[in-house]
Amino acid sequence: MLGINVQYIKNKSLIIKTLALKELTPNWTSECLRSTISEVLSDYSIDVNQILTITTDDEENILKAVRDLDVGLVNPLENKDIKTEDFIAERIECIRCGRHILQLCVEDALESTEIKNRIEKCRSISKELENAGYKTQIVDCVENWNSTFNMIETLLDLREAINTLGLEHADVAIDSDTWSFIEEFIKIFSPINTAALRLQTEKLCFSDLYIITMSLLFEIENFPTTDMKSFLIESLNRTKVNLLENPLFTAAVFLDPRVKICLNAEQISRARECITSIHRRITSLAEVKSYSPLLLPLQIKEDTDEPSSSSSSVCQKPRSFSDYLLNMNPVSANEPIVSSFSQLESDFFLYERQP
Repeated sequence: MLGINVQYIKNKSLIIKTLALKELTPNWTSECLRSTISEVLSDYSIDVNQILTITTDDEENILKAVRDLDVGLVNPLENKDIKTEDFIAERIECIRCGRHILQLCVEDALESTEIKNRIEKCRSISKELENAGYKTQIVDCVENWNSTFNMIETLLDLREAINTLGLEHADVAIDSDTWSFIEEFIKIFSPINTAALRLQTEKLCFSDLYIITMSLLFEIENFPTTDMKSFLIESLNRTKVNLLENPLFTAAVFLDPRVKICLNAEQISRARECITSIHRRITSLAEVKSYSPLLLPLQIKEDTDEPSSSSSSVCQKPRSFSDYLLNMNPVSANEPIVSSFSQLESDFFLYERQP
């Protein structure tokens, strides 16, 4: 089954609609997917040029179907006065869903042989318990990290029963080292499990993924130092760096007043370039086909007060992402004030000078 949703902004509100649920053939191909998506877009008179991103998982046929959609991205605009640089990356951007990004992050953190062996032992005991009649027990799906967390959490809930049963059946006996691993695993990965559930809610902005990732980093950093914690922190930091290398993601963070202060000058510059490119693309499409702009203009009150700078001092290490944001100073804009601005440049100028 293929579900196709659309997300857009209307009257300053984020709207999500389901366009279609399509049943696929058992041996569906990328061409089948591309054709199905194209048919649904045609049913709603949505031109492929109006699509900025498509959120998918890492399944190769889906990725290829999105790449094939790119073929029609600029063709309808041939012989028009539009330059290729007006189109961001000259293609539809494939974006992984936030929950899938978190899944890959956890898989990376669990690559340690010792951790894999411990989880495999928990899986083996879970199967034995299920065979013994514990129908509430959950044997995980290896490809789904959340189910692995639920499996190990259930073992902890059944600790007393397992210890009693283990006296008679060695196959389900759990030693003290394994119990310590289970307790540590649940403690460290509970925030990840909660975050994964948050990422399944509706109407999330792209920048919400950044906020959730940073909040996880600060929360887990407060735990006692262990190898498992270190693996997860390293994986989360790699994920954060990779996300900020995507111009669209950086632009989303820049446009979120809650976290724009976290970007450095180079990231702000890339975000501005990305937004300018999208603005040109939308403007060009509106001129060619009278499209309604899908991107709202920045509507920001002018604030003539420059952010005050505070003297450097030794600060207590923040224990949460919220504390970290409160302790930060706004990044000062380096661009000189000039007498003539385009409308978009003026919006940038005002926005960056807001506290």
